[in-house]
Amino acid sequence: MSGDLQTRKRKGKGKKKDDLDDDVAEVKTSKAAVNGSHRGQSTSSGGGVGGNGSGVVAKVVFLVLLLALSLVVALIVVELRGKRAGMKDTTESVMPEAAPVVDPILEPPAPDIPPLVVEEELPVPPPPPPVLHEADVEEYEPMEATPPLDEYVRVVQQPQEQVEEIPQPAKVVEEVEAPVVVEEVVEVLQVEDPQEAKVVEKLEAPMEILEEVPVVEEVVEVVVEETPVVEVVEIVEETPVEEVIEVIEEVVESKEEPKPVEEGPATPVVEKVVEEPAIPESSQAVVTEEAPSQADDEEEEEEVVEKTAPSPSQVAEEEEEEDWSQFGKEGSTEMLTDAYLGVESLASEILAKDPQNPMVAQLTPHLAGVVRAMEDGQTEGLLDTLRHIETILQDVKTRLNLNMDKVAGDSQQPPPYEKADITSDIDNSLREELDAADKLLPRNPAQALNSFGAILHRNPKSARATYGRAHSLDQLAEDEHSNSRLEQAILAYRSVLDLADEDPTLVPLPLLRAAAERCIDRMSFRGFLGKALRVQQRLLQRFPDDVDLRNKMGVTYLMMNQGNAAKVVFQTVLQKWPDNGFAQVHYGFVLKTVDENLPEAEWYLREGIKSQAEGTQDPRFFYHLGDALQRQGKNDDAYEVYDQAVEKGLFLNRYQRSLYNVDRLTSRPLWSHSQTTYQVFFRNLEDNWEAIRDEGIALLNLPPQDGFMPETEKLHDRGDWKQYELFRRGRKVTANCVKAPVTCGLIENFAPAAGCKRGQVKFSVMEPGTHVHPHTGPTNCRLRAHLGLVIPPGLRMRVANKTTTWEEGKVFVFDDSWEHEVWHEGPSSRLVLIVDVWHPELTDQERKSLPPI
Repeated sequence: MSGDLQTRKRKGKGKKKDDLDDDVAEVKTSKAAVNGSHRGQSTSSGGGVGGNGSGVVAKVVFLVLLLALSLVVALIVVELRGKRAGMKDTTESVMPEAAPVVDPILEPPAPDIPPLVVEEELPVPPPPPPVLHEADVEEYEPMEATPPLDEYVRVVQQPQEQVEEIPQPAKVVEEVEAPVVVEEVVEVLQVEDPQEAKVVEKLEAPMEILEEVPVVEEVVEVVVEETPVVEVVEIVEETPVEEVIEVIEEVVESKEEPKPVEEGPATPVVEKVVEEPAIPESSQAVVTEEAPSQADDEEEEEEVVEKTAPSPSQVAEEEEEEDWSQFGKEGSTEMLTDAYLGVESLASEILAKDPQNPMVAQLTPHLAGVVRAMEDGQTEGLLDTLRHIETILQDVKTRLNLNMDKVAGDSQQPPPYEKADITSDIDNSLREELDAADKLLPRNPAQALNSFGAILHRNPKSARATYGRAHSLDQLAEDEHSNSRLEQAILAYRSVLDLADEDPTLVPLPLLRAAAERCIDRMSFRGFLGKALRVQQRLLQRFPDDVDLRNKMGVTYLMMNQGNAAKVVFQTVLQKWPDNGFAQVHYGFVLKTVDENLPEAEWYLREGIKSQAEGTQDPRFFYHLGDALQRQGKNDDAYEVYDQAVEKGLFLNRYQRSLYNVDRLTSRPLWSHSQTTYQVFFRNLEDNWEAIRDEGIALLNLPPQDGFMPETEKLHDRGDWKQYELFRRGRKVTANCVKAPVTCGLIENFAPAAGCKRGQVKFSVMEPGTHVHPHTGPTNCRLRAHLGLVIPPGLRMRVANKTTTWEEGKVFVFDDSWEHEVWHEGPSSRLVLIVDVWHPELTDQERKSLPPI
């Protein structure tokens, strides 16, 4: 081939049959030159190509993949508009025994591959024949002439065995950018040998070109196997990949008219491609393309639907559209980014005001989907989505701001007065002064007392001022430890009640109740239990359905030792509120201590404790429940109750169940004289035991009203147990001490015994057959000493799990806060002197400050 490839315009509406014959003859001449090659090869208008073997074949394979993109597109426009019937007649006249056309859908059999024939240069074929039927297609602009093909490519002969060792040059294909899709092309070409007719391979995979640069065409060999897979021949070592890329770029730049591709042998196809050749269309040729062709109005009756190949400008526009689709048809990535940031900012503002906003929570997955789509480059329609979300969030923000403004407007209104429930109409006009006086109470009750007094001087009907004055006196009484101040406070509290009786509107009910309850508490503390009870009755008239008031009235009766009256109160409560735990435990306590009804007492105590109601988890109720069980012989059940109390921190241990304790004190059931540090005092008692015994025996002969008194705690279940007190709660019983001067003189000279406010000094006589229940003393702040005076045989006492007995003239010491039990199985009365002393570890201040028991 010589000269440059020249572009040509497609003219006329068709070709005559004699012109087609000339074209076919020229094709046969070209085919004869390469008849013995490995596969059928095609010539191009740029120069001749020789069979150079496997080196060039690989490069040619790569080129055919790229050239087919431009060639086939051009062939679609030029060749498929021909008249298939005329083409068929022409082909049959030139090729008497043409090989049958293989259906592109069917797989051709694998034929023998003939050896390649080395050919230095192929003769230059004449210009391609004119098209049989003119298509009204877009004209191409002339491009620069391409250098002769023989200056770049030479095909050399290669042994047939090397064709099987063909690797896949995937790396070369991966370096391209713009994809161009080529649909299936199946065609039958006229050759000199009718048996050499074949089906051109099927190109399906999209190929990509780097840039629009001039490309030199190469010869590519494609082996069509059982499946339409394109195999690439190995590239010759002498030709580097960079040179091949340069050749491809030049071919892409040059848009010359292609030369027809000839058919090779039956199955293996070697396609020799010239840049954009016009391939004659056979009767079986079917070409499809995605883009629609611009067909002439006169060719609407054609059976084959062909599509025009896009021009270079159209390809550029497609590439531009593909690039533009990366940003979305609505705008660029900058617009999407700005829109997304705006939406994110709106969502942040809403969450700052309403962290649990449901609309933001609902839109969050959509925003996450937008982010993923932007990352994947699928941005079409995202801008509209973001604008829609922005509209929703703007509406949410507006409504949220309106609500906040409304709340802010409401908050500007003054808050309700916190003491409105205890402020009457009169006090409402004085509330600033009253509030100022109330603030003085914690730090300066005396000044507060003056302030309330000044208010009362101007407004004697002020209930709050009256209550404030009482509260100030109450605080001063505590600070000064003054009973007179306390009594003044009690009178002031009662003044509030009197004011309410005078005019109920002057004292709001919450203020009345607060004054009455504080008055009752202060009266009880002062020992005015009867007065406290009358205040409770007045209060109950105003609140008849208040169960707490009724329960407190029952407790007041118990403190007044009026068990039967208390029993009536708690019975009334349980009739109306049968599940009231507070009433249950107190009613059980009354049944046990007053009525000695142990089974019922056990049930009510259990139910009350089980209720966990306020006031029911008191150690006294656990104590009496366990005691009721022990007295019924249910010792195991009793100790389970005691252990529960220990777990709750109510008892020190299961045996030490005293109620008024100092926890840090050393505790043991039995003490020696030296451990108490009172050994001198105890020795003095032992030295004078006979004189003490004589005074005790003399007291036994006194009349009942002046002598020994029965034990009142009901600690024994049988027998007789009596006592004669000399000292009680740290005070001397003078009338009794006159009758026992020696004994009282010994005690009076020892302060830990005479001043023990939590103990007693007494003679104790126990008759034969007496059994004292297991019991404990009320406190661990004392130790109890027993001096044996008259000790018959058959006496024993258990302290915790240790058993001991008495000796005449001897003192033994034990801690009576531990459980102890006594049996008198002897023949005569037992007489001992009981002396309680302070626990030796108590300080002098503690001994003075501890309340008496």
